[in-house]
Amino acid sequence: MLLSVHALVPRVERQHRLIEELRATAPRLLSAASLAERLGVSVRTVERDLGDLQEAGVPVITRRGPGGGHTIDARPEPPPLRLSPGEAAALDALREGGAP
Repeated sequence: MLLSVHALVPRVERQHRLIEELRATAPRLLSAASLAERLGVSVRTVERDLGDLQEAGVPVITRRGPGGGHTIDARPEPPPLRLSPGEAAALDALREGGAP
């Protein structure tokens, strides 16, 4: 099924609102039901959007079970980068102008 750009705009806007709700309350956890109520959509829509955002690399954190919920890593700086020895060697080779 091919979606038009016009059909995607409300989805993108909703996901942006979802990110902003999570950022405004971080690091506090919000339930999918609470997020759904705030956005005026179903819990299933929120869960689907959260999954899509996580797949896209948005740092959404989900904790399951009683007292669980969703939040976003809203730190102003990303966490430290951890590389394997091979990855570090490849980056060093690129920095020096060579091929890995």
